Amino acid sequence: MMHIAFCTDTNYVMPTGVAMISICENNQEEEITFHLVITDEGTSADEVEKKVQPLLDIAQKYGKQAKTYSLKKEQLSAFECKGAGYISTTAFARIFLPDLLSQKISKVLYLDCDIACNGSLKELWETELGDFAIAGVIDCNGTHAGYHERIKTSIEVPYINSGVLLMNLDKWRKENLIQKVCDYAIQNQFPLLDQDTLNYYFQNKIKLVPVKYNSQTLFIFGGELQWHVDYTYLDEIRDAIKNPVIVHYLTANKPWNDAYCPHRDIWERYKNMSIWKDCNSKKILTRFDRTDVYNYMMSVYWQDGNLFIDGLKPYLRLFVAAVKLKNKSKFISISSYFLNCGANLLEKLYSWKTRKQ
Repeated sequence: MMHIAFCTDTNYVMPTGVAMISICENNQEEEITFHLVITDEGTSADEVEKKVQPLLDIAQKYGKQAKTYSLKKEQLSAFECKGAGYISTTAFARIFLPDLLSQKISKVLYLDCDIACNGSLKELWETELGDFAIAGVIDCNGTHAGYHERIKTSIEVPYINSGVLLMNLDKWRKENLIQKVCDYAIQNQFPLLDQDTLNYYFQNKIKLVPVKYNSQTLFIFGGELQWHVDYTYLDEIRDAIKNPVIVHYLTANKPWNDAYCPHRDIWERYKNMSIWKDCNSKKILTRFDRTDVYNYMMSVYWQDGNLFIDGLKPYLRLFVAAVKLKNKSKFISISSYFLNCGANLLEKLYSWKTRKQ
């Protein structure tokens, strides 16, 4: 039996459902139990049950099993800290999986809800963990000096992305790792919440698995010149971009709210198999559709005006040139180009700045 866990609230039912469909479509011969940890606050049990019913229906349709668990947000309140604007403390829910799941389950594959499966998970599931507590994929900023300075680890220590984790539940229980990891998280209040905490606590004790199992869209957004990984991963990353088994849609730029999101076609393929197939994904001019992300980006750059202005200078010159044109159609065309370029630039600046922190 393959055990797969998602931790979410009911606002993320649709992405979770699409992720489940993508897994089932590509692993039809596998026995799978989905463990759905719901972290709603101020919502009645009946209302939660009604909202998550589509997820249970998906499992039933494909002949899989699904179980729901309740984890109240007050249980996560101790983790409140200044993380990136689009990350909530629900991210810490995965740490409680060893207690939430049956003691008979020795390991679980944890997945973020903003993923799409594009191949078999059997090989990943059968990875031998031995004495490792977790296994994961190198992060797109795995050797970024700022990341390691932030959590006080050597740059030679692999830094993984926590969106795909194979967890050795027996080891977590035996060594009381829930309490130990929680204590580190509360004590250090890292910006990238659970991810920073897990990399800090388990440094040099994380089993690495192939990048294709967590092909992060920031590898595509940033381009190779902005990859902060050891050169030995380059070919593996290039192949993972072309042939991903799990696509992980990082940042606030999700396939359901960004027309330019990399590998959006993969996510749309499985959405069109769902009850949400008639829900039109947003097509937006700017990648900063979510107000909280845009405000966070502005607050970051308000304190770093020189960097912000230097980055915008080329586009400002283009805009001034457009204003001087007498041909209004050209003005509109160039202005639209400016807006799109500006949005692209702001996203790159935002991503770069959050990495630096």
